[in-house]
Amino acid sequence: SLTNSAGIGGGSSYTGSETDAPDNGGDATITISGNPIIRTGSLGGGSPGKGKGNIGSAIINVSGGDIQAQFVMADSDNNVFNMNGGKIRNSNTSDNEYICIQDNGGAVYMKKGTFTMSGGEIRQCSASKEIDSKGGAIYLEGGSFTMTGGTIHECSSNSDGGALYIQGGDVTISGGTIQNNVTVAGNGGAISILGGNFSMPENGTATISENAAFIRNNTGGDGGGIYVTSTSTTHDVKVEILSGSITNNSSDRRGGGLCVDMTSNQKINANVTVGADGSKSKTNPLITTNTALIQGGGLYVKGATANITINGGKILGNTTTGYVANPDVANELGMVTLNGGDVTHVTITFDGNGGNLKGNQAVTATSQDIVTATKSLVTRPEFERLGYTFLEWNTRPDGKGTTPPDDNIMNTSSNITYFAIWIPGA
Repeated sequence: SLTNSAGIGGGSSYTGSETDAPDNGGDATITISGNPIIRTGSLGGGSPGKGKGNIGSAIINVSGGDIQAQFVMADSDNNVFNMNGGKIRNSNTSDNEYICIQDNGGAVYMKKGTFTMSGGEIRQCSASKEIDSKGGAIYLEGGSFTMTGGTIHECSSNSDGGALYIQGGDVTISGGTIQNNVTVAGNGGAISILGGNFSMPENGTATISENAAFIRNNTGGDGGGIYVTSTSTTHDVKVEILSGSITNNSSDRRGGGLCVDMTSNQKINANVTVGADGSKSKTNPLITTNTALIQGGGLYVKGATANITINGGKILGNTTTGYVANPDVANELGMVTLNGGDVTHVTITFDGNGGNLKGNQAVTATSQDIVTATKSLVTRPEFERLGYTFLEWNTRPDGKGTTPPDDNIMNTSSNITYFAIWIPGA
């Protein structure tokens, strides 16, 4: 059957002027199964003309059908959206024929509640009405998003979250595929999380691939696959990648696979874990063939309170187009701890090149503690040479090699020796 209308209400109806229309409809349960064809603007109540109108406290179950519509659910902890079949496609918040009443969330707009996806397909949906429209497929404020199966692909947003944008909630993905999504001028080609946690738990098979975050007009572009940040002052952020794969994503700035950015708030901690702890690990995550323009082709974490622990898995084969000797993992200000996993281990040696070492200092450092830290916690040794002043470190003793930036000297993908370069004069 074909349903073609401007909006399908749930639980209440209204006839009257636009200015008097209620913001929200009543409580509703909507079940879509079998093989119906639905073409509409928003599944909700109230007044589309005011840019308002939500179903009240709603339970929506989608197990079948071919749907072109934006599901809109009001501010309620009781909201539940379950999808285990069917498809939602070609819903665009800027569509002039089928009017969507919310600017965010091309397929689903929820305030609070739980969203569970175990099957089905969401594709070619878009949040493109305004320059700051978020969540190409799904927009969720509060609550949680859990994905164990299904596919979200070919969706786009003008701002953050090409597929999914969630504010103040948690995301858990153990199965399914999120791929070929894009944010035009924002962060998180697939997923953007503001003030929430992200998890790919053990024994999962989730795939996040071929998503992209572009930078346009001097905004956005971090986290080609996933972007996590926070403005909270009370809740720490936890990011766990214990299984699944993050591959072939790209960023016009930092973090081709994943970017965790805590620079806007130094009062909370962000703890990023890749791979389960030691012998507990049953599945190993894979972060590979991602690309970033500047730093962190695979993984980038920024902020003094943002720390990375790598216990296992593989982070390799990622690339950057800007200057970074090791493109897989990069962090700025925070700490990196490497306990295991297939990550490049290197040894860095400092050669006094005619100078004498001051005191009892180490002249070598390994990547066990620093991995590819942009600003390493390892202290560089100090040398002295009678009648000379230290100038810089260089990859050649004659000073004709590469001189790394002071804050990037520990960033290398292979064993390397840095030579002290001296100039006459004390």
